[in-house]
Amino acid sequence: MLQFTERAQHTADAAEKLNSNNRESKFGNKVLSVTKLNSAAMNDIIDTAFDINNATYHIIVGGTVVANSSR
Repeated sequence: MLQFTERAQHTADAAEKLNSNNRESKFGNKVLSVTKLNSAAMNDIIDTAFDINNATYHIIVGGTVVANSSR
């Protein structure tokens, strides 16, 4: 009977250790996912800033062309 109790305790301890490792891994994966999403979002913001600058430049150039052609 003692042998079965010890084996059951060992199995329960091993299961708890695996559960703990899985929780830590899951948290680590979530942090990694958020980090990757944050990096991708930052790259999108930078690309958007470049697009806005380019659009502003072309609007100014277009406005200048229109203004000069109307003279």
